[in-house]
Amino acid sequence: MKRLAKLGALAALLSVGACGVQPTEGAVPAGTAPFLPATGTESDTLVLYFVLDGRVTSVTRPASGPVPVGKALSVLLRGPDFEARANGYGTELPWANGQIGSDDQDPRRMAISVPFPVRTLSANAVNQLTCTATTAATRLNRVSYYVADFRLNGSDGSIASKGCLTN
Repeated sequence: MKRLAKLGALAALLSVGACGVQPTEGAVPAGTAPFLPATGTESDTLVLYFVLDGRVTSVTRPASGPVPVGKALSVLLRGPDFEARANGYGTELPWANGQIGSDDQDPRRMAISVPFPVRTLSANAVNQLTCTATTAATRLNRVSYYVADFRLNGSDGSIASKGCLTN
């Protein structure tokens, strides 16, 4: 009986290996990613990016629908709530009082204006802004996309960002 079970397992392995797909060397390019609709009840949560153990990490909060980018960034700049702080989340963004603006109409370009200097922000702080903005725009517009041209405008000028790069 054991011998029959072993032969059955061997036959199954051989049939999987003979599926007709040829191995390739490295990745095969397939073009750019398509625009994909967002799914489920994602619009019922606000996703913010804070720092945990030196890494930019997402935190969700309840929302009553899609949250505009500017509003999401305003909430981000208030920092982690009590529960998130108790769980070790922090921020590398400066405290700010003032207007936050966003131009997120073109899914390939985005600009964020903040009321503090941006040229001296840490990589984590830049990612907190870009990841929160990109996620909010994705949920608001109900499509997934990659922002190729991301600008942060602050009181000391402007910097370019490569977009959301969590580590």
